[in-house]
Amino acid sequence: MSQQKKSLSELSEDLEVRHLVSEPKETPLEDAVALLNMIQLEIPVALAFHKELKECEVTPLVDLGEIEGIGKVFLKDEGHRMGMKAFKVLGGTYALHRLEVRGELKEGDTVTTFTDGNHGVGVAYAAQHAGCRAVIYVPKAMVRARRERIELLGAELVEVDGDYDTTVAEVIKTAEEKGWILVGDTSWEGYEQVPRDITSAYSTIFAEALTQMWEGHGVEPRT
Repeated sequence: MSQQKKSLSELSEDLEVRHLVSEPKETPLEDAVALLNMIQLEIPVALAFHKELKECEVTPLVDLGEIEGIGKVFLKDEGHRMGMKAFKVLGGTYALHRLEVRGELKEGDTVTTFTDGNHGVGVAYAAQHAGCRAVIYVPKAMVRARRERIELLGAELVEVDGDYDTTVAEVIKTAEEKGWILVGDTSWEGYEQVPRDITSAYSTIFAEALTQMWEGHGVEPRT
């Protein structure tokens, strides 16, 4: 008998997840290898989280047939992911969960990020389910339909008169001034953990696809 899946808030209370920390290395190559090793360790943790999350159902894998010289081709349809029509909701939910596990986020806190589309949707969705306020910064040129998707999830939008890079700079400054928790998917020196959590979360897509290829189509993926 399978276990009943849990909501995001329930998982944040009782799912024990390891907090993995990488030590700085001496060279850029060693840094890169260390980062890849850390992400590899995170993958099964992220997959376990999403398997337990009741809102997260496995998305369809579509068989597109064979291409000569390549073999079988499959399409992972992320348009069905948690009702958000975008895979980036995986990153938002996992990132907020990890922040809670590390004691850096609690119900009622304000999270913020910069986006020109689906990352903002993912963070807004996760904040709504975690009982947090979300303030999402967007460039002025972002299309109205994308803004409405974020607003429908209860997030507050702040329009920045500038391009994406200007938006990033503005949200970093405001988060520091107001003590908001930044949930960015872009890393820079001194800000690596949350983007790494988000990247690790996307591995769920590939883990699902590999299982579906084998169990549903009898195809053993080549590595």
